[in-house]
Amino acid sequence: MTRGPVLASVAILAVLAAAAALPGCAPQCGATEARLSSLHRGMTTREVASVMGCPGATLPTGDEDGPAYALLAWDGPHLLLSVRTVAAFQDDRLLYVYTEGRGGLDADR
Repeated sequence: MTRGPVLASVAILAVLAAAAALPGCAPQCGATEARLSSLHRGMTTREVASVMGCPGATLPTGDEDGPAYALLAWDGPHLLLSVRTVAAFQDDRLLYVYTEGRGGLDADR
């Protein structure tokens, strides 16, 4: 492969990554400041999934006997690959939401 096509591919990937990071380009699925401000205690998992744009990823709870609570996670806000938002549910009702860094990164950045 010659240098021209490789550089073109790298440039295209860089432009796509930059566009995804722009505040005006909200992801279809994931946490944003606007979506998080729409969540409130008592919402069902279906209602939260609708606000967040997808059902989210199920996290382990550490209770093999079938927990009465569930943890769901979405990427974001801000640094989509290094920060995630977790929502805790009990009996299909939202208890609380928190944001955490992944891999030792500070979620406040």
